Amino acid sequence: MTGKTKNKANPIRCWPVILLLSALILSGCRFNYQTLEFQRAEEAAEKQQFTKALKHFDRAVKSRPRTEIALEAARRGSRIAHLETAEFITAISFYRHLILYSSDEVERIDAQKKIASVYFEKISDYASAIREYSRLLYLPHSKDEEKFFRFNIAKSYFYLNNFYQASSEIKDLLKLVSDDEDKFEYLAFRGNILLTTKKLEEATDIFIDLMKNYPEESLRENVPLSLAVAYEEKGEFDRAVAVLEKVKKTHPSPEFIELRIKRLRERIENLPGAKGLTK
Repeated sequence: MTGKTKNKANPIRCWPVILLLSALILSGCRFNYQTLEFQRAEEAAEKQQFTKALKHFDRAVKSRPRTEIALEAARRGSRIAHLETAEFITAISFYRHLILYSSDEVERIDAQKKIASVYFEKISDYASAIREYSRLLYLPHSKDEEKFFRFNIAKSYFYLNNFYQASSEIKDLLKLVSDDEDKFEYLAFRGNILLTTKKLEEATDIFIDLMKNYPEESLRENVPLSLAVAYEEKGEFDRAVAVLEKVKKTHPSPEFIELRIKRLRERIENLPGAKGLTK
């Protein structure tokens, strides 16, 4: 009786061994599953079956997210989703994985830049773009990058019709720009904000200064047309005509300018007390 008891296995002592073996088997299965999914993704990508590749890369990432295979799957998946299939939300998901799990700071920051860029340039989700560019301001960056981030934040507010905040952002940005740097793009944007919000005197002053200090850029970006609009909004039709007359010959669409001039002259003729005036 005693001998039989000694030979009988204690079920309580067996459980830790069973659990350990189960964990090892499960871990091995996950490892094999992740590797298999990564291989399937690569094979699909080589055949340019990008949608299928993304599905397998996503499975590889989610299977064991902290592994190097998961990171590589996120790298390759983000590139395909961003550049090949234009599945931008999927690309953002892969980029976020890199931000969470990559040990390389440069890679994490680059992924954050790409998320901001996708929201701003590809999806036109400007509220999200503001959030993502704002995060970049708290990460290591150069002065040029700060100007780029802040300018896109200002433009995002403008596209959201939050003109007050857009104006505030561009004012802060201009403080970062030294006197010897090119300010044309920022000043032209500020002028357009002022024109949109009917602050016509300030807008007019900016457009005149731009045409004086940046003549070539002003012509290329149609600053004279903006100035003419500002004059028209102020009721100074003769000044608007004078501006358009100056740029008509050099404008790529002189017929369009001529139509604008004709319309303005008709408005001048229809003003009270203007009857009998000649063109």
